[in-house]
Amino acid sequence: MITREVRWGRAVFAGLLAPLCSMGVVFTIIFCYAMMLGFKRRGPPDGAMIARFASQVGSWGGPALTMLLAFGGALWVARGVGARPQAHGLVVGAVAGTGAALVGLSFNGSLSPEHVVSFLLALFAGWLGGVLGGRARATMR
Repeated sequence: MITREVRWGRAVFAGLLAPLCSMGVVFTIIFCYAMMLGFKRRGPPDGAMIARFASQVGSWGGPALTMLLAFGGALWVARGVGARPQAHGLVVGAVAGTGAALVGLSFNGSLSPEHVVSFLLALFAGWLGGVLGGRARATMR
C-alpha cells in the first residue's frame, strides 16, 4: 500500500519549506527595494511604489520560487527514500502547491486561475524532482 511506503514527515516538511522559503525571499526582495527607495529619497519611501512592486514581484516571483524549491525538495526527499520516489515527489509538490495557493488566496482574497496553474506547476515540479531523484539514487548504487 502506498501510504505505508511514503515517508510523510520528510515529504510534508520539504513541501512546507518551499512556500515558506519562497515567501521569505520575496519579502526580503521587497524590503530591500523599500530600503533603496528610502535611501534614494532620504526619507520615508513611497508606499504606492512599494505596493506596486510587491504586487508585481509577489504575483510571479513567489510561485516561480515555490516551483523551484518544490523541485529541489522533491529531489532531496527522493534521494533519501528507497521506494516510490515519484510518490514522494508528488506529496512534496502537492503540499508546496497547496501552500502557495493558500498564500495567494490570503493576499488576493479569491482563488484565481493563476493559483490553479501555480499549484499544477508545483505538483509537476515535485513529481519531476521525485523522478530525477529516484534515478540519481539508482545510479549511485
